[in-house]
Amino acid sequence: MLALPTFGFSQPTGTLPEIVHNIRLDILCDWMEGSILFYDEVVSKTDIVEILTERGIYNDADMALSIVNGAWNELKRRLRSLKQGSPFSFIRQTIRRTSSWEENSAHSFCIILSMPQCYRGWSTSLSNGDYHEQGRLFELLTKASIENQFQIGKYIKRAGQEQMSQDLPMLLMK
Repeated sequence: MLALPTFGFSQPTGTLPEIVHNIRLDILCDWMEGSILFYDEVVSKTDIVEILTERGIYNDADMALSIVNGAWNELKRRLRSLKQGSPFSFIRQTIRRTSSWEENSAHSFCIILSMPQCYRGWSTSLSNGDYHEQGRLFELLTKASIENQFQIGKYIKRAGQEQMSQDLPMLLMK
């Protein structure tokens, strides 16, 4: 698994069934999905519960399982929205990578874009806080996705800066 996020993960308050989870579900899901795409081929609910308890986020496996179940459901929702383009599948209590991150470069790029919210300081150490290139790539990706999904290319206009190096879109193709 990838390292635990440094933001959005803290110990819960209360007890079951009145527990207040102090883990942001979006960050938990992005961490799980990033771990599957970039690190582990198979991840189980048990793996995630063990990590959350071993690292002291949860003291009780049942409490950890309740947030993991919520993340599991969210990842299933994400899978349904991707239809056949998903790089992972659910088999019983596991999530299995079905294709590499390189084969799903657009999806992988979106997961990478979500990582700065998980790891404080990570994004600025890589880009010095300049997100223009990522923003331009994301606009191109969004435009191509909408054109493909809805067949309305002539109506899609980018809102950001038009100037971009000619080889930048090729980064998504690699």
